[in-house]
Amino acid sequence: MTATTTLSTPAASLDAETLLAFDHVRRKRKFQMGLLAWALVTPALFAVNLVTGSKHLWAIWPALFWGLGLFVAWLRVAGFSPWSAAWEKREVEKRLGRPL
Repeated sequence: MTATTTLSTPAASLDAETLLAFDHVRRKRKFQMGLLAWALVTPALFAVNLVTGSKHLWAIWPALFWGLGLFVAWLRVAGFSPWSAAWEKREVEKRLGRPL
């Protein structure tokens, strides 16, 4: 059993709204774990950068790019994704020419 299949009820018995809620919670957990990892690794990278006496502050680049990825993940969790579940539903309704 994988970590994502911890439901005790079969997935077929859950309605679409419940499945979307589980998906949202999984994305939120994934974001929080990524944020924690970023918060632990970034100071370590800066410490290595400073201890090695490098003339360039190279640790800023992984911190910024990783942070940018976290920002995008946060936007998805917060519901600012242009390709959210609501967008998908609207597109399917357009394609079918009727509401779901």
